[in-house]
Amino acid sequence: GNSATSGGGVRNVYGTATLTNCTVSGNSATYGGGVNNYGGTATLTNCTVSGNSALDGGGVWSVYGTSALTNCTVSGNSANSGGGVDNASGYYGNTGTATLTNCTVSGNSADDGGGISNQGTLIVTSSNITKNQAMAEGGGISTTSGSVTITDSVIKKNQVSSSGTALGGGIFGENSLLSLTNCTVNANQASGATALGGGIYALDSTVDVQNCTVSGNQANGTVLGEGGGIYSDGGVLTLAASTVKGNKATTSGDDVFVHS
Repeated sequence: GNSATSGGGVRNVYGTATLTNCTVSGNSATYGGGVNNYGGTATLTNCTVSGNSALDGGGVWSVYGTSALTNCTVSGNSANSGGGVDNASGYYGNTGTATLTNCTVSGNSADDGGGISNQGTLIVTSSNITKNQAMAEGGGISTTSGSVTITDSVIKKNQVSSSGTALGGGIFGENSLLSLTNCTVNANQASGATALGGGIYALDSTVDVQNCTVSGNQANGTVLGEGGGIYSDGGVLTLAASTVKGNKATTSGDDVFVHS
């Protein structure tokens, strides 16, 4: 494994980086333990990004540019933000786009965004976001002031575990646009003194859930636990042709809790 300030394994600055049938493993950095994409175009196909660590973006860190992962596995990476992938915000709020297609993001860990942290535009298609862990928010995915579109994907068995406040076992969204279509959000957990949104937590966000199943999620709060399936505070929540059932919350709102 290699170590660096930016991009322990690979660094791309305003250029074009193409990785095919590659393994990026065991590297460390401050930004992008495995891959660092700064303002460029990074394309990863049939790659494994595993066992890397960083302050931000344990596996992949991207800002300003475009990062596209297809048929990739991002696993066992760790960071403070974005254990697997961090699609970050740069100076003056400039952001980039990250797309994951037919990918598996599993077993990553972070304070926020165990699997993926997003502050730009994130598009996830036909992918599995599973068994990731966070200590504060977004076990699977965390998005703040960003846009997330998830289609034909599974968000499963992700967890936020905290001695204080745990938000969004599967997905955490704040001041964001979140769209899920043909997705399964299952068996995610938020566990802490205060636990909100076992499956999905949304604050001041627009959330659109179409033809999805949200089930078996838990908000386990020793003091307060609300919204086992979905917790919404402010913003707009739309559920269409979806099933939200079999979720549990220790205080109230087993399936859906809307704060007013």
